[in-house]
Amino acid sequence: MTGKLAWIAGQLASSVVLYGAAAWLVLPWFHSLPSRWRRRITTIPLVLYGLLIASFAYVAFTAAPEDKGGAGAVLILIWFLHTFYGPFEPTDFPLERLRRRLVRAMYGRVVAMAMGALGLIWYVHWQQNDPKFDTVLFGMVVTIAGTTTAAALKVHLRFRRLTTSLNRHAQSLLRALEDLGEEHDEGERSKLRSAARRSWDSLQEFLSTNIDTGFKNGTFVLPPASVREVEGLVMAAVAVPDKEGAEFQEAVRALRTLQAACTGRIDPLA
Repeated sequence: MTGKLAWIAGQLASSVVLYGAAAWLVLPWFHSLPSRWRRRITTIPLVLYGLLIASFAYVAFTAAPEDKGGAGAVLILIWFLHTFYGPFEPTDFPLERLRRRLVRAMYGRVVAMAMGALGLIWYVHWQQNDPKFDTVLFGMVVTIAGTTTAAALKVHLRFRRLTTSLNRHAQSLLRALEDLGEEHDEGERSKLRSAARRSWDSLQEFLSTNIDTGFKNGTFVLPPASVREVEGLVMAAVAVPDKEGAEFQEAVRALRTLQAACTGRIDPLA
């Protein structure tokens, strides 16, 4: 690796660390803001993080013709940082932007894996560029490419299954709330309340699931604070099942927004 690319790799790592430290320092101020402003500000760190990663990827691809080893090391570092750092984000996330969040998490994981695989191929090729190893290197490249492709397909399949389950459980909860909003005696209403709570429990499991990986270092469908916010809306609607009431309408609107985020990505056969 050339000195220039080593410096760039160090800058990438230090930039992400400083980014996280700055976010941690402003966190108390962030939580003191009104909810409306918090929701707007959550976009800023995500955009900055994306620009940071894209700029270093551009440098790596530009330097690859002259220094494949250094460029490969930078791409591997990008994969590493996104895998273990990318999921960190503001805890207050607006439900209205869930559709973009789902797509960003899925494609972000796939692109990071592709960069890591390409970086590994470049680095190995730089380490062993003797022609007598060409057959071995070709087999290694095919193996890495095939493994990465399989992993990317698995991420996409997980994404389709997740959005299908989210839509199904949101619809089930909507039906339970609609039934609860009808006229019933107290005994029947108590049973319907229990059914609605059970529907919420099923939906909550998927809201607290990672979008892009089964490991803990992934992106949740919604952060814990946002899940609690949706839960508050649903429980208020269950407690006062008035179809014309503000609490009931807010809960229905949140569930419809959740379903809208999954539209076009539902696949019962996934």
